[in-house]
Amino acid sequence: MSGGLMLWDSWVRRQTLTFVCWSLLAGCSSATDLPPPQGSSPDDAGSQATRERVLTACTEFATELCADSEACCDRAYARYDRRHCVETMLRDLCRPGADAVAAGFAVYDEDSVEPCLAAHAQAAAVCVPTWQENLTLRKSLWSACKVLRGNTEAGRGCSTDVTCAEPEGEKAGVCIRGTCQVLEVLAEGEACPFQSGTVSTCDAGLYCTTTIDRPGVCARATAEGGACSGVLGDASCGFGNYCDPAGKRCKQTVNLGGPSCRQGLECVSFDCDRVTEICAPAPAIVAADECFGAP
Repeated sequence: MSGGLMLWDSWVRRQTLTFVCWSLLAGCSSATDLPPPQGSSPDDAGSQATRERVLTACTEFATELCADSEACCDRAYARYDRRHCVETMLRDLCRPGADAVAAGFAVYDEDSVEPCLAAHAQAAAVCVPTWQENLTLRKSLWSACKVLRGNTEAGRGCSTDVTCAEPEGEKAGVCIRGTCQVLEVLAEGEACPFQSGTVSTCDAGLYCTTTIDRPGVCARATAEGGACSGVLGDASCGFGNYCDPAGKRCKQTVNLGGPSCRQGLECVSFDCDRVTEICAPAPAIVAADECFGAP
């Protein structure tokens, strides 16, 4: 098991953060309404005005969001650059989001704004989550952040998350490999995909029995301290725990980065260098390029 498993992919944060921007549109009718270009129709002019209002509101939000992220950036990377952070948000969130709203591919629900902001404040305070915290934050963010609702149903084509329809509850509609899909934290007995990449995953206390060769379900994991096979990569202890090959007992995963490890499941990052036996640092909820720009 390596970093291929999604612990806190940047899309999780970006996709949910995007939802907050659009409610601000309701209060920004005086924001930069550009005159329609020569020869444009009233519909073209209206779309352009909508895009500019959304982009202005989102830029203001991105600036505030970056300021709120500073403490987590300093903790995770000892580095923060406000200008680069804002530009990353504009590139990845605001511009494509404004285009989607202006084109009629998404609508917004301003009643979701305050719950979403509260959920993100909670996530920022955690900053570097363990697996159990990760699951809790995902459910909180996915439940609260329903401000932007795309109109492309699951299973249909897409090019960006913002156009995918938002399911109710602790789920998220996202664009994966050109198709809108639903991500959720799965309950016991539910079918689960092979755990690699951006996929739905089983809730705490469960593990996915699916392998590359056969389908499976979320099953009850062996409790911490319980007996396990001792085989490296034994997933029966559940994510957030690992099977200790020496004692053949399930132990909690607590290594946030550094020595020592023999398998990815011993690292909160799921990434163990088996040559140096060092865990890669656990990912923060704020990506490095959001803190100080792409290298």
